[in-house]
Amino acid sequence: MRHATTLLLGLVSLGLPAQVLIDRPIELVGTDPAQRQVLGLPLDTNAHAVMSTATEQSGIHRSAAITLTGSNWQATLGSLSGVLSAGTSLVVTTPGAVEGPVELVVNGQPAVPVVMAPGLPLMGDAYPQGTLLAVVYDGTVFQVMNGRANVRRSCPDGMVAVNGEYCIEPNERAASTFFQAALACMSEDRRLCSWGELVAACLSATQLGLNNMVGNWEWTRDSANEDGNVRMVLQSSCQAAGTRVATDTTLPIVSRCCYSR
Repeated sequence: MRHATTLLLGLVSLGLPAQVLIDRPIELVGTDPAQRQVLGLPLDTNAHAVMSTATEQSGIHRSAAITLTGSNWQATLGSLSGVLSAGTSLVVTTPGAVEGPVELVVNGQPAVPVVMAPGLPLMGDAYPQGTLLAVVYDGTVFQVMNGRANVRRSCPDGMVAVNGEYCIEPNERAASTFFQAALACMSEDRRLCSWGELVAACLSATQLGLNNMVGNWEWTRDSANEDGNVRMVLQSSCQAAGTRVATDTTLPIVSRCCYSR
């Protein structure tokens, strides 16, 4: 074992090509960290090449831009050769939308279905063009690994997109207590807006078509400095802010819901 290791390191240090078949791990045992490394590996993505750290970290040996042929995604990747094996991991850049379930063709091999979950095919319009999608071949299908967490949701009907992060209701809801307002938003799969979200929306109210953003106190989902208090905003200006006891039922105020995209 040590003879094989010494031979390999000797050939590498001389800059000579080395092909040594070793059926067990190689252990580098130099006392100095500088002695426990293999240098001089080229930036090579050939299918059977030993890859340098720079090549591995770049991900270029498993990343592919996709082209469309009919309804199939076509990927060409020089670092893969032969028949696909289970565990093959790819990162692909999605093309424009195609109709129906997606199949991935790698290096001209037979088309392989791409699934979001067992029995749930990936549909061609599920991701915007240019999305980075990680997939792993399990021997039968390519499974999507990063789901739709990075895909923005559309605003529900009647809500307005403030930016890529959230949507807001254009109109105030009727005055209520803090807990009534929070529960009302939750019942519609929404939430009370944060202080920052309301301020940002207020500053762009005209462009967004939002109504009555200034003039009434509105509940936020943010706590205040005092225990049991919540923040309310927008009474006299976009930056106006105050606090109110969350359990106060004597002075209900208006609210509006937000929605995370």
